Amino acid sequence: MRAPVSGVVCAKWDLYVEEQERQHDNRYWKLLLHAESGCDFFVDDDSGRARILGAKVELRGRGQWQHLLTETLRDFLAARGYATTDGMRWRESLLRNGDRVTVTGIARWERDESGSGTGYRNLGRRLVIDAPDVGWIKVH
Repeated sequence: MRAPVSGVVCAKWDLYVEEQERQHDNRYWKLLLHAESGCDFFVDDDSGRARILGAKVELRGRGQWQHLLTETLRDFLAARGYATTDGMRWRESLLRNGDRVTVTGIARWERDESGSGTGYRNLGRRLVIDAPDVGWIKVH
């Protein structure tokens, strides 16, 4: 999959767009749009392999706030019914191949119905890590 603004190939993207609001003499950022998408992927290390559900990954604080609105971002917002102004900022966070991922969850052995056991520790069984809550899968 590709991120909507940068076009970078990734397993997960998370886009925040904020608009500057003014109330009396105070200025603050107001969330205009939050969109995200992710696909499932595998994490491999010396302890085994875990399948990660892209929907469970949370990308917090990755990426820098940008103030220059690109044509791609303008098109993305227009397709969703948003007009752009000069007082906007955006941040696109990405999970790319090679990024460090920490998986915390509840591990259990599950029978591999295919019988192949390929890529798993024991033939015919696979280790499944359940991450029931958002934030259990961390990207560094």
